[in-house]
Amino acid sequence: MHGFYRITLAYFADLAHFRSVIASLLCFLATPSMALEFEQLSLKTGYSFAIDYTDEVNNRIIGIESPSQNGFALNGSLIFDTDKSYYFRPYLDLAWLVQQDRYFIIPAIGLRHDFNLDNSRFQPFYSLGLGYTFLFREERPVVDTVAQSETGQAFSFSAQTGASVLITKHIGLDLTLRYDGFVIDTVTVVGDQINTIQDRGALSLLLGLNFHFGDHPVTGPNDEDMDGVIDAQDLCLGTLANVPVNEAGCPQYRFNINLDFTFAAYQMADLVNHPDFDTVAFLNKNQNYALRIIGYTDSKGSQAFNQRLSQQRADSAKQYLLEQGIAAERISVLARGENEPLFDNDTDEHRLANRRIKFEFYRSELGAE
Repeated sequence: MHGFYRITLAYFADLAHFRSVIASLLCFLATPSMALEFEQLSLKTGYSFAIDYTDEVNNRIIGIESPSQNGFALNGSLIFDTDKSYYFRPYLDLAWLVQQDRYFIIPAIGLRHDFNLDNSRFQPFYSLGLGYTFLFREERPVVDTVAQSETGQAFSFSAQTGASVLITKHIGLDLTLRYDGFVIDTVTVVGDQINTIQDRGALSLLLGLNFHFGDHPVTGPNDEDMDGVIDAQDLCLGTLANVPVNEAGCPQYRFNINLDFTFAAYQMADLVNHPDFDTVAFLNKNQNYALRIIGYTDSKGSQAFNQRLSQQRADSAKQYLLEQGIAAERISVLARGENEPLFDNDTDEHRLANRRIKFEFYRSELGAE
């Protein structure tokens, strides 16, 4: 591994000018004229197969081994969104290929196109890019080597194709087939004998994750709000995240959300602003819905105490919503105390789950149950 660290340090020392170019490029991509935003970060790893040839005419060195072809790859891509083109999106890419006896580091820039199919969670894509390949060899092939080029550089191009499957609104599983093409020759001299290894590229099969930034990652035009109902059949486009919907894509007439008290000390704002459901945003967007807040406790303490405590919790949640501008006539409260537990109060974990607030959303004309 000492050779690897030596190569890595040499790489960063030799690439000071290249890193400045990349920094300038990032600044350029972030300018208002380009109208670019970070849209997606992709991190992948997998198998890599080196495409190389040994010059049979000059291959006269006894004891030299053929270069390793089997290895692995690491790849990171930063994809941008732009209003300049609907079809293509620019990306920055960095690949690191390890073929046991040598290393390839390939920074690149290119364009990517994502297909939008009926199933918007499945996104095939392809991309084309230009880069610059840096080749490093950790060890000389034979002991008596007189001379050998330990590094090589060349312009390169990359072609990628694959598919991403959205697991959540912001995370997708990515499978990619990647080809990097370049021309780098490594010449080894032992006495009057010459051996030439011609690296011509690498083919990699990668698996990893995509991380989508922002509130509206690319999901295709067929189910933009990702509620499970395609846009052509969705009567309520733009449904907020994690709102249960009916077959028409509209919020269900009645639905409940439990907000549990994860910590003994809590802030009501943190509880109501649930990470998976924005209560205030839903009530502001859906003015025809009302809310009943029900407070609960575990069975510790007297029944009278728990009744008062659950009432305080419900009242506190209502007060927070009033402060956010929700009309008082749309909110009612109810205290259940230690009644209606979700679990038996026999363990700390169960008691924690029973200390909760339940939000019951319903269409105003239906009234609370």
